[in-house]
Amino acid sequence: MKPYLIFLTISLLMLGCSKSDNKIDCNSGFSLAVVTSDEVTALSVAASNYSQDPTPGNCEKYKTALNAYVDVLEKFEDCARTQGSIEEWKQYINDSRQNINQLQCQ
Repeated sequence: MKPYLIFLTISLLMLGCSKSDNKIDCNSGFSLAVVTSDEVTALSVAASNYSQDPTPGNCEKYKTALNAYVDVLEKFEDCARTQGSIEEWKQYINDSRQNINQLQCQ
């Protein structure tokens, strides 16, 4: 459980690129914290619930929340490319997916 809480903390701090209508402007006031706020909230709740009651059901909810968060991060590939950190972004996404897939809910 501890590696996944560390994963959550790192993921929240890793990228720093505003929620716009349909276009993402990575240069004009873009805030990853704003565009991922719903997913971060859901992930925090799921992580807390799972850590307090590590049932298979709570584990599955936690995995679902982790996947939803990474799904949102994947939408910002162009921002990572624009900021010159595409390789780090790709590695982070891949590592995150591997960590999520390794979480066994039993």
